Amino acid sequence: MIFFEGVAAKSLPDSATSRTGAIYKSLSCHLGQGCHAIGGPSTDPQAARLLLELAAGLERPSRGKVRVLSHPAGSAQVVADVAYVPRDVVLPDSMTALEVVRLDAAVRGRQKTAAEPMARLKTLNLEGFAKRKVHTLTLAERRGVAMAIAVTSEAKVLLVEEPFVDLCGPAVGSLAGAVRVFSTAKDRCVLVATASRRDASSLGAAVQGLVNERLVPSGYGVSGEASVLHVVLSDPMKLAAAFAQEGAAHTIFATATSVEIHTDDLHAAANTVARAAVAESLSIVSMYATGGAMVAGEPDRLLGEAARTLSSLAPPPLGPAASEPVRAVDASEGGAR
Repeated sequence: MIFFEGVAAKSLPDSATSRTGAIYKSLSCHLGQGCHAIGGPSTDPQAARLLLELAAGLERPSRGKVRVLSHPAGSAQVVADVAYVPRDVVLPDSMTALEVVRLDAAVRGRQKTAAEPMARLKTLNLEGFAKRKVHTLTLAERRGVAMAIAVTSEAKVLLVEEPFVDLCGPAVGSLAGAVRVFSTAKDRCVLVATASRRDASSLGAAVQGLVNERLVPSGYGVSGEASVLHVVLSDPMKLAAAFAQEGAAHTIFATATSVEIHTDDLHAAANTVARAAVAESLSIVSMYATGGAMVAGEPDRLLGEAARTLSSLAPPPLGPAASEPVRAVDASEGGAR
């Protein structure tokens, strides 16, 4: 639902913390349906925020493409379907909280939510703020109102920076449930930037880190639990789309010739590749696994099982020398080599 393709971008310096801003030179990843949390010790908070701003269309890449719901980020086709709540929320000072809720419904053209503005505030227990002017609300109370508007906006993509930071007390207890409801609805995507694993877990999201301009499971390269399935094939984007429809906890990187699938369940990922190849008539050239805490020969077994479900995929080749780090399944025209 959110695609970053070879994106180069730079955020402005943060004067509050005297940071120099974040820079991407070639960011490529895809986020599908479900709840995704970006953070962890390997991730610069500014870089995570820039990711949200690119998806929201508030920052424009100097190179590459950012697409949301199959349209350019920030374009008229998707602006009503994207809700973004940054840490520094800005709401119209002269309006009451209830008037801001009504304004959101009008701007998005939502008839359903326009009819129930008070119910939207009640979602996060904030009905007591309904008649208060925004300028009388604290930063935490404004954040609460913005969160209530976002999770009830009928948007398809929700972007949130540090959801539980600077959030008023009445909203804290109900926000996690509201985000879970949002993210489990059909064709919904939630992208959260947070340094807290506990916060991510409460939202039903697994933390992914930004490492070398790529999103990887936060334990990848540290805990040894995650693996990467590499697939060289005829149409990488079709395979990436198939994984997005699965709604599973995978992180996908697609290039013109291949797909990298970062996953904690290599067996399930390999089977998904096989099913997608059959359904989409994809011509797979090769497939191999790297990383992860697997016993010797495990990649061969998993990929071999996938090969047996797909007639165009040749059996695993004879193992390379023990010093070589990966093993491959070769399905090129000449068979195993």
